Amino acid sequence: MNMNRLFLTVLITAVLTANNAQAQFAFGVRAGMNCSKIWGGSEPTTAMKLGFQVGAIADYAVNEIFSVESGLFFATMGHKIETASAKRTETPLYLQIPFHARYNFGDRFFVRAGAYFGFCVGGTGKWDTDEYNYKLNFGREDVFGQRVYRSLDFGLSAGAGMIFGNFQFGIEGKQGLTNAIHSSAYKNSVISLTATYMFGKKRNNNDND
Repeated sequence: MNMNRLFLTVLITAVLTANNAQAQFAFGVRAGMNCSKIWGGSEPTTAMKLGFQVGAIADYAVNEIFSVESGLFFATMGHKIETASAKRTETPLYLQIPFHARYNFGDRFFVRAGAYFGFCVGGTGKWDTDEYNYKLNFGREDVFGQRVYRSLDFGLSAGAGMIFGNFQFGIEGKQGLTNAIHSSAYKNSVISLTATYMFGKKRNNNDND
């Protein structure tokens, strides 16, 4: 009899723990527009380069107002540079992993801050100089090897947004801390506008919707 009660107690505890863990995790998809440039070098940056980001996000709720976010994204960081003798547009493509701490203000607003890690996986470019004009498709073994772009990128990021049911809309800034290009002090910088869809209800944020 005691063994049956013990087994029943353990079973109920396991079920409640599993349900609680499921409620703490939320998953979604995110897409957005990036406005990026590079900074820290000697050449002037004339304009920001439009790009994109797309990927998946995971959120772990510590409590009603605080959570931890991470995910996996494909994102372009690109830039435009113009000098007296040349124009150059480059669009490196990164695989990025963000790590954010998030604070929710009630059911509608949030802020988040943290860091990101990026791995350069390719890209495209167009160079126009007094001597030549051509387009490039960057590969791992040429421009994105040891010749121009570094494989790893790291920086800080912060943002804010609003919640509408399962949808979230936000603005975010990323500031690179490592040199993005070999033999230069250039670092990535980007401002993003994003839309996120979270699957299922997340905590109690949408209970009144």
